[in-house]
Amino acid sequence: MRQMETDNVLKDLYESNINLHENKLFLKPSMVKNYLQKRGIPDSELDINLMQYYNEWQNTFRGYSNLHTYYGINNSLCIKNGDVSSDCICMSISLDNRHIEQGVKLIFDFLARQNILHRAAIKDKIRTDSIVIKLAKKEDAINLQNFINSSRYLQEGMLPTNSFYPDNNRVGYTYNGSTSYDTAVSYVIANYINRMYELGVELKGINTFSFCQYINDFLQNKNNISEIPNINGNMEKAQDASNILELLRHSLESSNIDDYFKFYEWVKKRKKVKSNVSNDKKVESNVPEDKEELLKEYILTTMKKYPKGFDGNDQERSGLDFIILFINGNFNGVTRDNNLRERVRKNLTVSDIANILINNHIPGANLNQKLNIYVKMTMLNEMIRCSNIKFPNQGLDAVNKFIETGSWQYITQSIDNARNLAKTLGPEGINNLFRSVGVPNIYRYAEEFLEGKKQNNYHRN
Repeated sequence: MRQMETDNVLKDLYESNINLHENKLFLKPSMVKNYLQKRGIPDSELDINLMQYYNEWQNTFRGYSNLHTYYGINNSLCIKNGDVSSDCICMSISLDNRHIEQGVKLIFDFLARQNILHRAAIKDKIRTDSIVIKLAKKEDAINLQNFINSSRYLQEGMLPTNSFYPDNNRVGYTYNGSTSYDTAVSYVIANYINRMYELGVELKGINTFSFCQYINDFLQNKNNISEIPNINGNMEKAQDASNILELLRHSLESSNIDDYFKFYEWVKKRKKVKSNVSNDKKVESNVPEDKEELLKEYILTTMKKYPKGFDGNDQERSGLDFIILFINGNFNGVTRDNNLRERVRKNLTVSDIANILINNHIPGANLNQKLNIYVKMTMLNEMIRCSNIKFPNQGLDAVNKFIETGSWQYITQSIDNARNLAKTLGPEGINNLFRSVGVPNIYRYAEEFLEGKKQNNYHRN
């Protein structure tokens, strides 16, 4: 059910974007944020001004020694019981107008009676996050959730929460840290919609699965994170934004609220470890990078940056020349893009590369021959990935057409410099690759390599 809802949201936004482009406009993150705040809320509820209840709520809560009310930004009424750090659990609740007046009293009476540490804000309009409650402990969140679940009155008035919040019985869960969850999520949704429009993707190709793939690709490039509003080069904000998008992707793939709490505990533990490092020292992760993923990133970055001269057909140095330079012990063969030179220096040796080639059963008489085949395989896999984004469910067919005809129309130029890989490798280079690894065509190749069915032995045709 949840995936069907997020599918529908993405398709609605995509159709809206088509209309915007007809008027020479494009979808903005603020439009996405506004849309998600209202989606699922009946029109009759949207114009209700909740400020009419503020005085009554304040008068009620003055009777509690452990509740303090005050006015916050954007005409919100804030209620708190002590201070809660930014690294907290955020619960979002929406109630209809018939239930919100008494519902707010019920919720905060429970929090006061249980003396639960919290900080909350009630917005001035009914929307998918009318009531946002920030809690310091997982146990407190579970207690409040159980109370809401057990209250027939609250259940009768519950409205949908934001479709892209991890959800537990119409209560949304988010994480902010030093960065706004709504800001980061609305930004990446708008980017996804605009990118798919630029690529000419059909409406049927817009769905949650495609969006999750996009988030994964988005996270691979740290420069993308820095473009999210309000990051401004702040490392802590950038890390929190990355955490938020990881949470979003996992929550779209799994609706189990336990996964949200596991994520929350992981972030807290990670931040605690970092906080124990002296502030006057540069904090570096002690977790080594995945060596094969780093090698693939190095290969693709290099081959896209230097698409000339592959296989000696051009006098200019090719990306492969630079990679061979590194294999021969010269770190000048590693580009500094995305801090690759330093990362490779710390995490990847020639011995590591040799082991990767052996573990992948790459044929060849020596390291250079093996590496040549592995580079081609990595390039082809990336071409297939980009083609699948451009041509949903038909990516392999498009690459096959390129192999048969050599026509660039079958290779997208809009995604990650995929056409540079195609120009460098070429149809003949792909056919040579097939002969090298002993598979006859792109479909058999995809079955054996992209689905993890690597052969232990190769037999050349």
